[in-house]
Amino acid sequence: MERLDGEARAQQTADAGGGLSITSAASFRAMPDPLLQLLSERLPAPLQARFRDLVALPEHHRAWIAVEQGFQDYARAAFADLIATTRRIDERTERILEFQEQQLQRAEDEKRIAQEEARAARADKQEWVNKYVKLMEDVAARKTEPEEPSLAALLEAGDLNGAVRLKTAQIDKRKGEVKKLAQDWSELGRVHDLRFAWCDAMECYRQAWQLDQDEAEYGFRYAYFAQKQNRFGEAIDAYRKLLLVYTDPARIAMTLNNLAILYSHTQRMKESETAFLEALSTYRRLAEANPVAHSPRVAATLNNLANVYSATQRTKEAEIAHLEALSTRRKLAEADPEAYLPDVAMTLNNLVNLYRATQRMKESETAYLEALSTRRKLAEANPEAYLPDVAITLNNLAILYSATQRAKESETAFLEALSTRRKLAEANPEAFLPDLATTLNNLANMYRDTQRMKEAEESCSEAQAICEPLWHQQPELHGNLMGRIFLLRALLASTDRQDDACNYARRGLDAAFDPDLKEQLQQMVDTFCAAPPEAR
Repeated sequence: MERLDGEARAQQTADAGGGLSITSAASFRAMPDPLLQLLSERLPAPLQARFRDLVALPEHHRAWIAVEQGFQDYARAAFADLIATTRRIDERTERILEFQEQQLQRAEDEKRIAQEEARAARADKQEWVNKYVKLMEDVAARKTEPEEPSLAALLEAGDLNGAVRLKTAQIDKRKGEVKKLAQDWSELGRVHDLRFAWCDAMECYRQAWQLDQDEAEYGFRYAYFAQKQNRFGEAIDAYRKLLLVYTDPARIAMTLNNLAILYSHTQRMKESETAFLEALSTYRRLAEANPVAHSPRVAATLNNLANVYSATQRTKEAEIAHLEALSTRRKLAEADPEAYLPDVAMTLNNLVNLYRATQRMKESETAYLEALSTRRKLAEANPEAYLPDVAITLNNLAILYSATQRAKESETAFLEALSTRRKLAEANPEAFLPDLATTLNNLANMYRDTQRMKEAEESCSEAQAICEPLWHQQPELHGNLMGRIFLLRALLASTDRQDDACNYARRGLDAAFDPDLKEQLQQMVDTFCAAPPEAR
């Protein structure tokens, strides 16, 4: 108390002398929070009152005003810096997102990626932004090296083609510097990744790792991109070599998880299960020490393991694993809904598939309804990313209602799915017109099942009008949907328009690729086209 009072008097003297340092004014009053709490809790009330009286003495008034003014000036400056920094980050992010859209358009135009891949990239923009920023930071850290400022300028301008040319020239000139050459190849791969040129990225990472096998990051990137390009043998070999290099348990578990996925893709289910179980055991141990970091990985590995169990007809084990994954993800979503609600919805969808495969319709409906509720919440915050998932869930729920003879609920769900997909197709016809045609055809099937033939004809006719131009452009992509539409049109025409039924069945058979669908259509051709034209 005496010290505080003495400092206040000293400040008053300085103030009277005409000079006040903001730094000193702000610093002498700084009291640690624990001390302040202790004083507040332990000081007798009379002493506390006396302390307040001393602070409030008239001769100290100007000093305290100066201290308060100094703090306010400091706070204003700090908030101004924070706002300016936030604005710069937001502006940079917006600029980088513009670069992403440019690269996506080029990649789609040059057929490097499919529409579905472009849609997924747009939905997960932050990952691409993070990779771009990390590359810029890595280049900036080497600003004293020759040509790095030029590369930094190209990245700042979003000129990734220019960055490719510069890095390629660096590689061509680099001689005798294996470490630097490997770094150049890896960095060129990172630029190709940002260009959505994934085959080129993989080849660059392969070169980097061959040059410098001590740098495990090059090997992981090569393995990951080989996996992405469905070059499973190369990816498996690379991951196995990485397991001999890694010592960090988290890295080992991640590599085991990726290996297990590859084993599953190549029908090596026993090896897949073994790798998943080992990864799961490691992640569980890590989650005990750091649940925030590793609980999501526990849930993801459980989900993957459950899929292996489902594929090998081990329904009970699959359900147990899915339910534990769901429980974990629900807890994570309570703390961070934006990050983990999509995982909750995905796990629910996996459970639905399991329940439907085992004809457990009630459990399927319950899981669908929770998934729908979850995806509606996500779509409220980010409709561009999650409205398609809302429509998918509605469409599937409607099919479930139809299969359980609940026509009214089925129609309601189909109509909402239809309304959502119309809006999506208006904004992005290339991506969503096939989905719109699918829902129209599903709705038409439901109308036919309930003898509402006029509505069935209208919906099916609209589905055909939407899908037929797409089919002519890309027959292998839209042939099965076109085959299903023609199949339904043949069935609708079969009662009184035998010639039309025969024609639709033949056209469906020509369009379809799926063997089961082709067999159905062939039976219809045999039935509707058997009689000669004059007899029909």
